[in-house]
Formats: sequence, C-alpha cells, structure tokens
Amino acid sequence: PAAGGRAAGSPGSRTQRRRVPGARVLPVYQKQIENIFKLSNSSGGVNQACIADRPEDRHWECMFAQNSYNYTKIPTFVENSALDMWQTGCIFTAAPIAGFPNAESSINGNCSAVPGWRACASNPENCTSTQMATMNGYMDAFVGALNRSAPFHAPGFGAFVHSCHDHCDGIAGGYPSFKIGGVTMQQATSKWWRSSGGDPAAAHTRLPCRYALSSPHKCNPSCFDGQ
Repeated sequence: PAAGGRAAGSPGSRTQRRRVPGARVLPVYQKQIENIFKLSNSSGGVNQACIADRPEDRHWECMFAQNSYNYTKIPTFVENSALDMWQTGCIFTAAPIAGFPNAESSINGNCSAVPGWRACASNPENCTSTQMATMNGYMDAFVGALNRSAPFHAPGFGAFVHSCHDHCDGIAGGYPSFKIGGVTMQQATSKWWRSSGGDPAAAHTRLPCRYALSSPHKCNPSCFDGQ
C-alpha cells in the first residue's frame, strides 16, 4: 500500500445508538462506556481531535467508533455487520442490571432481557414482521452514521458492511465467506489494500441489503443459517 499507513477495522464499530422501542429509556451501554472511560483514565488513548471538540463531561463519547471515525485521517476500511449479533442482544435489547447505574450484582450485563425480544435478538428468522422492520431500522441507523461521516466518502477509504447476523467475522468464518455482489469480504479488503490509496471511496464500498419483513427474512444468501 501507499506510504503513510492504512487500517482495516472489525468488528468494533459500535455506534452510540438507542435501545429497542418499548424498553425503559435508559442509556445502559452508554453509561457503561462512560464509567469505563473514567475508570481507565482513557482521555489520552482516544482521538484527540474528538476530545478537543467536546466539553470534558462528554469526552467519553470518543470511545465510540461513530464519533472517533469522524476525525480519522488514516485511510480506513470498515468491516462490520450492520446487524451485529452482540449488539442486538447486549445493547439494543438489553435491560438495566439491578441498581443501574450503581450495580448491585457482579454480572456484566443483562442481554436480550427486553420482554418479547430474546428470540428475535438471537436469530432474525425468529422476528415478527414488526420486529424485523425495527431491526432494519437499526441497520439503517448504522449505515446512516457512516454516510454522515466525511471520512466515509474520502479518497482512500472503503467499507464492507454486510447484513449477516454475526460477531467477530474473522474468527466466525465470515471473512472468506460473506459476499456482497458476488465479492467476499476478503476479496474486497484485499483489493482495497492493494490499491493506490487514492481511489474514490465508492470504488471500495459495499453496503448491506435489508431483511425481508415476511419469513424467510434473510436477504444475503452467503450468510450462514440463522443469520
């Protein structure tokens, strides 16, 4: 690749997003990130331009890829699911643990605890048409956050954002298997890595399909069963 460095990131693109409709409106995951930011004194370990743009009581927001990515200068290739399995259970359909935000137990989280959502959060094929529309909205929010970011459209950048309901593509088998437009994630990443570094971002960007509201829901045949 061209001098100056590049980065391919997966699968930590967790946005500062809402929780499922009908759940108690509490920023559970956001509060957890804020607490770990303060506990770890992380102000020196996140993007400093992001820090400079925020008041001190919001510096923790720079822990989120959604916010830090806006200030990224190094050409970056985003690899992620728009419907990440961990996020659907442990962010989107999570419930507060006892005593939140001052925990009364040692459990790490209360995943898939919103009534009526456990089956859907674990496998989109279990979702009702109404729930699937909500899940599509979650994916739209992810893609929308990328589209609103200037780096996403900058020369040298790229992305492979798929709809498969998984987490950790590299160790879960998705990297050589998931396809968009007949191109695997591995092939798309390799093409971007071997490019000049100045290609239009659109030349190296592939985005997800939306799930069908009626069953079967899956829209990408390269996703594994249950995705």
